[in-house]
Amino acid sequence: MICLCGGAVWSQSGTFAFASKASGQAEKGKATDYKYTTAKKVFDALVDGQGDFRQRRPELVMKNSERYVAWAMPGKAEIGLEELAYDICASFGADSLNALAALLTHELVHYYEKHDWSRHFVKQNEDLPTAQKLEKLEEGLKLEAQADYLGGFMAYSVGFQVHGVMPELLKKVYAETGYDLPEEIEGYPSLKDRIAMSEQAMSRLAELQVVFEMATYLNLLGYYEDADLYYQYILGDFQSRDIYNNAGVTALLTALPHFTKKEMPYGLPIELDPKSRLETNNTRVTDQERKERIQRALDYFDRALLLDQHYAPAFLNKAAAYVLQEDWEEANYWIRKASKEELNEKMSADLLVLKGIIAARQEDPEGAREWWEQAAEKNSDLAGINLQVLKDGPLQEQSNAVMGFVTKTEQIEDLEIEQYLVDTAPDQVIEINVHKACGFHLREHSRIFSHLVDGGKEYLIVQVVGPDFTGSTMEGIEIGEDLQSLEEKYGVSDQRVQTPEGVFVVYPERSMFFQLHAEDGVQGWGIYRLKKK
Repeated sequence: MICLCGGAVWSQSGTFAFASKASGQAEKGKATDYKYTTAKKVFDALVDGQGDFRQRRPELVMKNSERYVAWAMPGKAEIGLEELAYDICASFGADSLNALAALLTHELVHYYEKHDWSRHFVKQNEDLPTAQKLEKLEEGLKLEAQADYLGGFMAYSVGFQVHGVMPELLKKVYAETGYDLPEEIEGYPSLKDRIAMSEQAMSRLAELQVVFEMATYLNLLGYYEDADLYYQYILGDFQSRDIYNNAGVTALLTALPHFTKKEMPYGLPIELDPKSRLETNNTRVTDQERKERIQRALDYFDRALLLDQHYAPAFLNKAAAYVLQEDWEEANYWIRKASKEELNEKMSADLLVLKGIIAARQEDPEGAREWWEQAAEKNSDLAGINLQVLKDGPLQEQSNAVMGFVTKTEQIEDLEIEQYLVDTAPDQVIEINVHKACGFHLREHSRIFSHLVDGGKEYLIVQVVGPDFTGSTMEGIEIGEDLQSLEEKYGVSDQRVQTPEGVFVVYPERSMFFQLHAEDGVQGWGIYRLKKK
């Protein structure tokens, strides 16, 4: 049997081996239990987080052999890992789980991307000239790059930090202390090429991560059309349930501002900009255009659910979309679907908020109050907003400023970010289209993202504190403080962004926002500057 690296050439049995050692030892016995248990936890996190549920769920097997490093057998829905490969990953210390994730996602991509299609085509159509030509094509480099590239993004989106891991992992696999492989193996890309492809893949991954995070801030600050453009840019290279879900939320948000206070006076859990929803928008679109935007959102949520049929945020967001369409039967159906999943307290509260909105819209104020009071007991900020609307009517435009706020300008690391961008070349610039680009700067304790239009004639600049930031805001807010402390110092803002774990709170007068976790309080904050024509 010929087994070549990462799918560079497929074997007749359909095995895609990460590497192949002809003189390697066959299975010597059962792999160590604790090693399999550790690898299985990483594997399950990857499959649960980013697996394609349209396909059979693969199984992980582990062998005490020294021949293939890791492999995928699509026909058997099997992903394999050798104990020596596990030991090499373990040598990365604090990055050991990241190394395991990098190795396993490489093989999972071969499985989910159906890299064995050419083998089946050739076997079933061996007499056709097309099949004969295809058999001679060297597809390995492309498939290898795709496995490294998509695998890296897959691992990152589940929470594994794989930057820089794969190049070093390859070196250790090939080393004398690893599998003792020559750098040039017939039928394989060279070690040098594999490392170069992996580094290029990680470079591209870093770009997509910047675009993904900037899309969050565009959504947060009401730039919905641009956020949608950013998600479309990512989806051109990589598809996942999270990205489809976020694209769906963005599409839904483009419809929300075009509902009047009378049509939808309540705060929905999917909203990113309650203030713009609560005001009558001056630019109206037709009812048909609203319906088309909502349908587009529903299509994205469906795509997320095709990848993960238990993805609760998509259930909740579908329910919210049907609430906007006043399709109460469908809304309740998706609420029931979501309630059957394992939810955190924040998500459970969001479902109660939706039930209350349905009751209120069906002229049942007492039922709505009961649902929202239950949600308020789970510390839902939207429940309090909706109870106020139920009591006093649609919220009026409010000023979030307290005495002295307008004259104060928040800074992070004592930096004026607009001047910084004039004086400093960006670390990265990613061209989204001919008119728009995304920029990124990394500082010691913060990160700066920029959305640039026509070379900077218009822009949105966002600076956020880094995870190791130990300082405080101008008003003394630090990481870990609760919502009550934040509102005591900055006032109450009705411009909020709901997430499955918590909320973003935006203070337009201060040009800043805070990210809060439902249980752990303030997780970080950012400031922003914008320029329009």
